Amino acid sequence: MTVPRHRLLVALTAALCFSNVLSAEFTMDDRYNVVENAAIRSLANLPSFFTEAWGARSDDAFDRGINQGYWRPLSTLSFALDYALYGPRPSGFHLTNVLLHVAASVLVLAWLSRLGVGALGALAASLWWAVHPVHTEAVDVVTYRTELLATVAALVGLLVAARPHRPTAGLWLALCYAAGLLSKETAVTLPAWALVVDLLVLRERGAGVLVRRYAPSVLVLGSYLAIRKAMLTTTSVPFFAELDPLATVASVVAIVGLYVRLLLWPWPLIPFYDWSVLPPATGFWEPHVVVGLVAAALVIAACVVSVRRAPHVAAGLACACLGLVPFLHLVPLPVGAGERFLYFASVGAALALGAAIDGALAKRSIRSLVVGVVVVLGTVTLVRNRDWRDDAAIWTAAVRDFPESFNAQLALGTLHLEAGDAAAAEVALEAADRLVPGVPRCVAALADAFVVQGRPSEALARVAAAVARRGPSEALDAAAVRARRALLALEQRVEQPL
Repeated sequence: MTVPRHRLLVALTAALCFSNVLSAEFTMDDRYNVVENAAIRSLANLPSFFTEAWGARSDDAFDRGINQGYWRPLSTLSFALDYALYGPRPSGFHLTNVLLHVAASVLVLAWLSRLGVGALGALAASLWWAVHPVHTEAVDVVTYRTELLATVAALVGLLVAARPHRPTAGLWLALCYAAGLLSKETAVTLPAWALVVDLLVLRERGAGVLVRRYAPSVLVLGSYLAIRKAMLTTTSVPFFAELDPLATVASVVAIVGLYVRLLLWPWPLIPFYDWSVLPPATGFWEPHVVVGLVAAALVIAACVVSVRRAPHVAAGLACACLGLVPFLHLVPLPVGAGERFLYFASVGAALALGAAIDGALAKRSIRSLVVGVVVVLGTVTLVRNRDWRDDAAIWTAAVRDFPESFNAQLALGTLHLEAGDAAAAEVALEAADRLVPGVPRCVAALADAFVVQGRPSEALARVAAAVARRGPSEALDAAAVRARRALLALEQRVEQPL
């Protein structure tokens, strides 16, 4: 089989495994980034994409607040182009995401091949990457196209950088770096990836050459950071804001273990890793922290041991670690972990995997095993795509697999309430309130569910209990007003003479 056929096989496999997402609706953050984003409805707004924060046009103050620290103009531009082509139909937006994933999968194959990984090893690793279930979040949610665009830009940059003797390689790398950064912060470590490959695989050690190659990217990074500082602010509460530094480090180590587990065993999956699902650590001897320590130690040891004997493996593992750096809370993040954060980082894992198994693929039994793994992962991806068909499906799946998740129970209960099923909403919201008692948004929604079912007195009692526990809030005040109105209306109906 020739290399062009390998590319076709990877492209078709990636497209097939994500084909069933084309019938999905908009989900999760798509509401304010796409559906309610008036800015993307006209390309005449293009200049504002580069002068405003991500989500700046949202009608919801909370959504604007959590995103005002991000600047992703190329991603917003891609939404506007989709809207110009397809209007508000979600199928067109999903098609763009799938095509970007197909392009990224082929670029992974091209990068591995250019670095000298054997044809079968590069093909096997690229297929593994193309069908991996952990990528469903990044591909299936239109908003998370940010990861796809950043990764495609980074892969093009890595391909350019893999030809070090081209005099313009440094400029092209910087251009791709800029495109990646303008899509999402994920791409920030791209020059470090190229440098690792230079040092370990291409054996380019000349200081003068390296300075010339990476100086343009340094200028891009400096300019990007300066613009961000001048334009953006952030009020997001760090996920580990309430922990001391030692507990934060232990918790991040546990997150490393989670990411390794997701690459090796990507099931079950969940859209939001909150404190219920990802409990903060108090020390380094808790089981999930020990797992993270062992996983990190094994990866580092494998990287060190393979530097001389298997430099491609070492480079891949190092790049995978670099890809996770932006998401390890060195800079405060409002979320603990995310499956989408593995989209770019797992490209490094694909390099290590392809190089490690290339020689073994000469055996028919190993090739059969690889085919089996790809088929299983692809099947899991097809199944997971169905969970992403709409908000109700994804949060129902989340509650099914992670009943301990406060955010999953709250989201599902809120959706039931919006759909008019107050009884189902009560069940989910009660579960959420048991997990984290007294959260104003949850209690307010629960009170509304009581009101819809004709129980305003219970609604007022729950609101009063929440205020006593956590203090007053706008959400609770508004819920109390609605409950009092319902109670008054109920009393008036009872007092009316027959």
